[in-house]
Amino acid sequence: MIPPPKWAGDRPIQAFTLLELLIVIAIILILIAIALPNFLQAQTRAKVTKAQAEMRTVATALNAYQVDYREYPLTRHDHDQVMHMTGAMRMPFVPYSLTTPVAFIQDVPLDVFKPRVMLDHKHSFIYVNSGNTPDAQIREFKIRVDGYPTTAGSAPQFGLLSAGPDNEYGSMQMLMAEGPPPRYMMMFSDSQSQIQYAPTNGTKSSGDIVQFGP
Repeated sequence: MIPPPKWAGDRPIQAFTLLELLIVIAIILILIAIALPNFLQAQTRAKVTKAQAEMRTVATALNAYQVDYREYPLTRHDHDQVMHMTGAMRMPFVPYSLTTPVAFIQDVPLDVFKPRVMLDHKHSFIYVNSGNTPDAQIREFKIRVDGYPTTAGSAPQFGLLSAGPDNEYGSMQMLMAEGPPPRYMMMFSDSQSQIQYAPTNGTKSSGDIVQFGP
């Protein structure tokens, strides 16, 4: 026999049963499980778009610098974001000479994808050009990214590199070489063609975001 409802004044007291609460919680968890991956993927896509846009902005500034000075800027000093690594390893980043004394760009953008190797250091995109890295290595770098045969293509004037969503440099490492202004030698990761980041492989797939100059 069902007991009569309890009354508070002249109105019955209404409440959810434990089963109803569990059903509501299960529905909320299902919605979170569906929405959270989409939200994280949207964040990654936004970061990729931002990195690509900022690399194009830097490339425009580098070309404007070249028009004025007849050469591309070099990464020379610590304040130009030369990152000291263990041993002889250093990373040449976009130099602050793009911002002063002539502001070809308002400020040097930071790479939104922070490589694990950088710890707590702020950094921009890796920047190599014909003034600080041998043409043959820049050409090899482009060949690996594009996937062309080793005999194809000529060396671009510069290259910009972001770690990409996996937060790791998959292309190469940079080693100090002999001679001013500092020079850098590329140490490629392996003999295979470098995988360039492609969102079709998954928003957090491996691969670097790369922009080459003319």
